[in-house]
Amino acid sequence: MSDGRNLITHSRAQAAKTCLRKHHYLYDLGLRKERTSSPLRMGSVIHHGKELMRKGSTAEVAIATALEPYTKVPDGVDPFAWAIEREKCYRLLHAYLHIYANDGLTIIATEQAFELPIINPETGHASTKFKLAGKIDGVVRLPDNRVAVDETKTTGQSIDDGADYWQKLRIDEQITRYVYAARMMGHDVSCVHYDVIRKPGMEPKQIALLDADGMKIVLDSNGVRVMNKNGTPKQAGSAEQGWTLQTRIETAQEYGDRLTQDIFERPQFYFARREITRTQSDIDEFLVEQWQQQKTIAEAQNTGRHFKNTGACLSPFKCEFFDVCCSGLKPEIETPQGFKVLENVHPELESEGE
Repeated sequence: MSDGRNLITHSRAQAAKTCLRKHHYLYDLGLRKERTSSPLRMGSVIHHGKELMRKGSTAEVAIATALEPYTKVPDGVDPFAWAIEREKCYRLLHAYLHIYANDGLTIIATEQAFELPIINPETGHASTKFKLAGKIDGVVRLPDNRVAVDETKTTGQSIDDGADYWQKLRIDEQITRYVYAARMMGHDVSCVHYDVIRKPGMEPKQIALLDADGMKIVLDSNGVRVMNKNGTPKQAGSAEQGWTLQTRIETAQEYGDRLTQDIFERPQFYFARREITRTQSDIDEFLVEQWQQQKTIAEAQNTGRHFKNTGACLSPFKCEFFDVCCSGLKPEIETPQGFKVLENVHPELESEGE
């Protein structure tokens, strides 16, 4: 079985563009964090749930199966935070599958993995070292009978009309990659049906403790309940007076119910779909870039010079290899703590999504 080191996926191309040292660690050495981050985990679970529905599962089965990773709390993880993350996935999936239950899309293909030659635009010859690879979420027939690549993404960014998120898609390389690959596989696609799910920004909140009569409890600095002149309990705290409203953190169930209410009150905040097109000029530019990309990676491998991009260490988020680079460790000699070495550097091509 191939170890995938001859394949250039969108993720690999992005890693090389960001930092050649990061690319080296990820795709030459096969290093990965032993534990995935919350955003990656949530995206995978939500994507899996949608995919199961596409393949014919009922909403109930799709959700239950997708949420199986949350059955057991991993060692070292806060159980409450784990339960809240599960609620976010569950509530988003439930609402999504309800809202789009009858969207008029016909499934043509799902999880289409591909490997294609990378062609020298000047000679027409294929690279002997690398291939273009990836996995398309799906190919669908739209209600008007056009064929489209079906792409699902989760994001924490705004997906409102006019948001930068949509502007970026006009030049997004991954979309061009999938349109090109789908056509090479024989699908007469006209566009990408881009399906975006926005992850919740709301977090668990404090709610007032109530007494047996359903009244809020306010205590003074001595821990004595504060009462009104008429003998009824005060219902609001006062920092000036030293009165504190007694609260507790809401349960995961309460948080989930509040999230579901918010989702159905403003579904456009959480879900959006757009058609993204690509011209032949876009595809031609993409193919030239892929040839340049594989040349850059090949040169770094041949010379052993994997230059760092320190501008990407902490922005837009902390790189997973930041501590490794700063420590002076040599991952080629010893696997850093908290990391593992993959035999296949593209496990996403064998599982759900890229």
